[in-house]
Amino acid sequence: MSATKITLLAAAAMIAVVGIGSTSNPVEAGAYNERLNVCSWYKSRAMSHGRQGNVGESEHYWFLFRECMNDRID
Repeated sequence: MSATKITLLAAAAMIAVVGIGSTSNPVEAGAYNERLNVCSWYKSRAMSHGRQGNVGESEHYWFLFRECMNDRID
């Protein structure tokens, strides 16, 4: 298995573990899931630009993904 696939599997597992039981209120859970959807969008854009060879754009979206996951941006 390639390093990229292992990294993606590890990231997915981490998100799943963090998501389990992190909120007890359905409203909070909905907001948390919505934020994860936004973060996932940043990640998909970063990966897409990376595959296209647009390193600058890719790095920009990876930065936004990290900030989103640290709950610094929406």
